[in-house]
Amino acid sequence: MKHRLYYVLFAVMLLTMIVHVFRNPIYDAGYKPTQNFTIISPVPAITPEEFQKQIVLLVNNERTKDELKPLNENQELDDSAKNKADDMFAKDYWAHNSPDGTAPWNQFINAGYTYKHAGENLARNFSSPEGTVLAWMKSPAHKSVILNPKYTETGVWVGEGKVNGIETFLIIQHFAAPL
Repeated sequence: MKHRLYYVLFAVMLLTMIVHVFRNPIYDAGYKPTQNFTIISPVPAITPEEFQKQIVLLVNNERTKDELKPLNENQELDDSAKNKADDMFAKDYWAHNSPDGTAPWNQFINAGYTYKHAGENLARNFSSPEGTVLAWMKSPAHKSVILNPKYTETGVWVGEGKVNGIETFLIIQHFAAPL
């Protein structure tokens, strides 16, 4: 009987910890806190430039595992990813489409990139490129973007700013095939 009580207490503690992690805004983009508190964004141990290079390398590793050609990095797509981040910070949103209904594809065009096919993956508050790509690969929607054989080029931007009033570390990757 005593051991059964320990198992029940352990299960309750474990469940409480799991709920806390999934209710933490760092892990759940849809959660809106009801109290005011400060969230400290994870700070990557590498430079943003190195983070970007690692994202491209890791995504290409995933593509080659699936017998797809690696993506070439394109400066205009790096610029479109940066434009997307600037738009998210300026308009204070976390979504593919901006609050005014602007689609992410407008950022490609604004950066001077004419595309036949285009895709976008977003992530926030990951402290490593490995964690970011692993999370994308565990998400069917993000994985389908990474493994889309139509894409031949990519661009990435990473950096910090405020989204919904919270300091946020954004990772934006754009995928495309030129027209």
